[in-house]
Amino acid sequence: MSLDLDKIDDMAECCDIMKSFGLSTKGINTLDEMKATLSKHLKDLKGTSTRKVGEVSTQQTVFF
Repeated sequence: MSLDLDKIDDMAECCDIMKSFGLSTKGINTLDEMKATLSKHLKDLKGTSTRKVGEVSTQQTVFF
């Protein structure tokens, strides 16, 4: 997912993005605070994926 935080100018949109990452918005009052939280989270995630760019994750589901 490519995310350019500078282009986000709507608090509701930013809130939805934070929720999609499972990040709490409690205590955050401004759009800049949300962007800072998202930026830190994305930096923490950088390099943690074991997949390569363009690689698709496959899952197998077994039903009993």
